[in-house]
Amino acid sequence: MIHITKLEKKKEEKEDKADKQRNLLDISATALAEQLTYKEASMYRAIQPPELLNQNWSSANKRETAKNVVLMVERSNKVSYWVATEICMCKDLKKRVSALKRFINVAHKCYEAHNYNTTMEILGGLNNIAVTRLKKTWAELPERYQLMWDKITVIMDTKNNFSEYRNALSQATQQNVPVVPFLGVFLRDLTFIEDGNPNKIGKHANFEKINLLGSVIREVQSHQVQEYQLKKQANITKYLRKALVLPEEPEDTIYELSLQVEPKAAPAGGGGDDNVVV
Repeated sequence: MIHITKLEKKKEEKEDKADKQRNLLDISATALAEQLTYKEASMYRAIQPPELLNQNWSSANKRETAKNVVLMVERSNKVSYWVATEICMCKDLKKRVSALKRFINVAHKCYEAHNYNTTMEILGGLNNIAVTRLKKTWAELPERYQLMWDKITVIMDTKNNFSEYRNALSQATQQNVPVVPFLGVFLRDLTFIEDGNPNKIGKHANFEKINLLGSVIREVQSHQVQEYQLKKQANITKYLRKALVLPEEPEDTIYELSLQVEPKAAPAGGGGDDNVVV
């Protein structure tokens, strides 16, 4: 006879509960935002200054010269595709709207926690053509969530060189709170400096370029000091690990799912594809 102790039974119950928590809507927006922030803050703090020099993240041997930057960029793409996939996989309109609401809420909570990188990742997923074309789904979005969406869209807008986001980041910095900046802006700034300034002026090193690069890298480092007081939750980590496994052609797969849940409307006058509404 096998005897199961109370401790073992409790452990089994805990594992069973974790296994059941595989659906997006089984996890609260707060818990999901916290775990996404926990992981991305850890990844951001791992980035080292040499990785940010000479555009190492886009070099042939980028996995050696800029390992942590590459890992974070790849994760950003995975999160964006996951967001779009989760929504487009919902065949039922109500569930699809619920998934849309959940992601907008998660993005807003990440924004409130000054985790701008995940906020931008989720925005990227929601702005995927496979999601934006879901007119019936967006039409059912309650006003509360529309206001959240409008706010984070304005904050993370690329207009005027991300001016709204840069202001938000500056304010968070002044508050001396933990932050996960949107890494893409730093990489953009570094690329602009590298491409727009020669390494040498005559026979001498271009110290202005060196100072500009140094300024951006110091800002990256300044946001690696403060740590979030968050704890890893194994069940959500397990869910995310599985959720972020992508198909070989994620863009095509997501769009096909989108067409299945909300097919293209038939031409009004029986004409050609030019009249199709997407």
